[in-house]
Amino acid sequence: MSPRRTRVLLAVGFYSLLGAVGLAWIVLRPQPGLLRHPDPWFSLGSGAVSLVASLVGGLIIGYGTVLLSQRMTRRYRWARALHVEFRAALCPLDSGTILVLAAGSALAEETFFRGALQPAVGLVPAALLFGAAHLPPSRALWTWTVWALGMGLLLGVLYEVTGHLLGPVVAHFIVNYENLHFIDQHDPSRTEIGPQPPPRERTTSERSMARIDDRLVTPVRRRS
Repeated sequence: MSPRRTRVLLAVGFYSLLGAVGLAWIVLRPQPGLLRHPDPWFSLGSGAVSLVASLVGGLIIGYGTVLLSQRMTRRYRWARALHVEFRAALCPLDSGTILVLAAGSALAEETFFRGALQPAVGLVPAALLFGAAHLPPSRALWTWTVWALGMGLLLGVLYEVTGHLLGPVVAHFIVNYENLHFIDQHDPSRTEIGPQPPPRERTTSERSMARIDDRLVTPVRRRS
């Protein structure tokens, strides 16, 4: 079995265990509720309102994060370094594997960190633990931990405001699904060079200055 295949299987096993622990925690707490926050910041009335608000917020956060992260990969060296490290560790990935990893991580991590842990310890401690769970094996990936901490805060706020877990799960899935496809398909080491513009014709003043330079430089070259 290849190392990449082993890492994928280990990830699936970890997500299964984490999701099971989170689900058991939610069921056994005094105020059970699989997708609903037991004590949100605001009351949005009916369950349908909180569900729709959470879903819309999740879609905005998910696709906004994908757009931002992919632009940063193309513009900043540290983001490209992170992309290259993930590409070396995970790729190649087929669509089925990407779907399993994205769905498993979204369901398991949101069930545990947002659904079970956050109502018990609070928004910031849950986000800090979420970031700590993404500590990388290499120092080159430390920005991944910072990114995970920021996402933990953002998804946690969405959960507290809407009182529904659907939005964080949807956002988490979109980010992982789209970015895993991007990591697999985009190779930053291949520089895409577009068609070069034709050489610009020099202006009259530029041609005059060039002739003056030639007159000044040529006698010096002859004496040397």
